[in-house]
This record gives sequence, structure tokens and C-alpha cells, in this order.
Amino acid sequence: MEAEVFATFAADARGFLFWPFRQHSGGSEQPHGAVVSPWGAPTIGYRAAEAAGTLLEKLRPLLDGGEAVAAPIAITYSDRARTFMSTESGGKLDYRGVLSGIHHRFVQAGIRRGLLPESAPLEGLKALFTPYVHHLDAEFLAQVTSWVQSGGTWVVGPGTGDRDMDHGWRTDSVLGAVEPLAGVRGVYHFPATGSGTTGQAWGWEGPLSGMSTFVETTTARALGTVISGPAAGLAFITENSGTPETGAGRVIVLGSLPDAASGTELLDAVIEHVAAEVCPRSGRAGGNGVVEYQRRHDGRLQRWLVNMGSAAVDAHLPQPVSELLSNVHLPAGKHRLEPYAYIVTEEQTS
Repeated sequence: MEAEVFATFAADARGFLFWPFRQHSGGSEQPHGAVVSPWGAPTIGYRAAEAAGTLLEKLRPLLDGGEAVAAPIAITYSDRARTFMSTESGGKLDYRGVLSGIHHRFVQAGIRRGLLPESAPLEGLKALFTPYVHHLDAEFLAQVTSWVQSGGTWVVGPGTGDRDMDHGWRTDSVLGAVEPLAGVRGVYHFPATGSGTTGQAWGWEGPLSGMSTFVETTTARALGTVISGPAAGLAFITENSGTPETGAGRVIVLGSLPDAASGTELLDAVIEHVAAEVCPRSGRAGGNGVVEYQRRHDGRLQRWLVNMGSAAVDAHLPQPVSELLSNVHLPAGKHRLEPYAYIVTEEQTS
């Protein structure tokens, strides 16, 4: 509970909800945990809530007058995409499940990231991943295009831009308006699972799966190519930059991924390819279960680190810091965090 409260307020939340606060006296939620019983007495959850309140008072001086530093990378979350996928899932995909799986890879890599709805402003963002948003409306495309031309990196796919507003297959081209922006021409769009389609990228090689898009490049360069199967010789990962369409930014098309049983190596490689220019490993403090939030207080950078896992792991401190909760100095390098432990570090003044 304390770790969750720490993470919630580190992320600049304005409150923490105990649901239900009072245990339900009837209905399906009767056995659900609560803070007080139906007769008003403390339950087994009361002490955890009390400890959370004590922690908040301890954190309050650090929170007051401070502000969260926005994450440099975001993942598009679309309620419309979720609704579309709930009616036509491509055979096996659950929108929330696949989004959670992608988000987890950022957490494991120690990359600070956010979830943004399609209507959210993109100012200040360095990179945007938009997976499984089958239909991209004109307003969103115009906003993203302008942001890319100003220097943003947009990762499109898998499963993005291939449907019209009624969730039907496109009749103009495979990816519609994405194609000229991405510098590609869609050639094939088919379920790669069981088709003998294998690909290679960044030293990875293996079978591809799911509804996949395979393209020819026009102005883009191929980062991942198909080496066997019906789409052999085509690209399934491309990057377009330095063109009038992309301006100062770049567009990466991710046309396919391996299935979950084949591991996350390829997805991790895509994420690191983008993150190398946005938030390189040397500047990350989190990863492997340690979640990092950044805040500024009196002009100084703070890293709020919490181990959300059940095993002790190391956080990486890029430079010597002051730990504000225990009032000690910590050297640069590895710092062990026990399960659900947390620290607040601040850069030292010279």
C-alpha cells in the first residue's frame, strides 16, 4: 500500500482512493477489502490506510512547491480502439492486455512514459508509440504530423491505421494517409501466424505473427525485413526521416511482432532504438521493477524511485545524490532497493 501511495503522489496525483472505504453490507462486493466494516469498526485494511496517511505527511514537504517532470515518451491509449477491438479482435487480441504488455516493457527498461488519449496535446513530448489504433481520424493525423515535423518521433503500429471510420478495411491503400508520411507503400496485409513468415531486425530473427503489414519503402529505410514466407523481401519495420513530410522528426512503422511465446526481444529492440535519442540508458535510474518519477523542487531535479516488485533489485544512480527521506548522501552507481521500498533523491548542489 505504501509503495502505491508513494508512486501515486510522485506522479503528481491529487488524491488516493480507497475503494470501498466502508465495506459493502450487501451485493457482490461483500467480501471485497475495505478500510472500515459495515458497522464502522477498523478492518484488516485499516492499518495499511493509516500507514499511507503517515507516509503522505512525510512526503508533503517534498510535494508542496514541487512539480512533476513530464515523461519524454508516451503511448497512445484510445477508447475507440478498445471498443473496435472488443467487437473484432483479430482472433485473439485484447486491447487492454496488449497495451499493458507494451507498457510493461517500458517499465522493465526503466523508461519514464505516459499514456495519452488521442486528443491530448503533444507539446514537449519526444516520442509517441501508437499501437493497435486501427482507425486514425484526420484531426489526430494532422496533430501528429505537425508534431513530427517539429522533431517528434512517431512509432506507428502494429495494427494502426489499417481501418476506416467504420472499422472496415481501407479501399485506398493499406495504411492510407500514414503511407506518404512514413515513406512506404503497403503491399500485403495478412495474418502472419502459421504462414511461415519470418523476419530479422537488429540481430533478432524469428517468426512473425498476428495481422501484419508488409511494405515497400519509398523514402524510408528498412530496419526489419522479411526473410521467408509470402512477403519475403519486403519490410516490416521502417524509419522515415529527413523528408519534406517528416521535417525535423521521424516516423517508424512497426508492421508486425512475434507472438508472446517468442519473447519480447524484438519489441525491446524497437523501444531502445527510439529511446537511444530520447532517454539513453546512462540517464535512467529505474528498470527491472524499479519505477522512476522525476520532479523539480526549488530548481533541483529529484528522482522518486520505488521498487514495485516482490524481490530486491538495484536502482542505478547516474550521479551522487542526497536521499531526502533518510537525509544521507548516496554515491553514483547501484543502490539496492528491497521489495516495495522507496527513496527520494535530489541532485547535489556544488
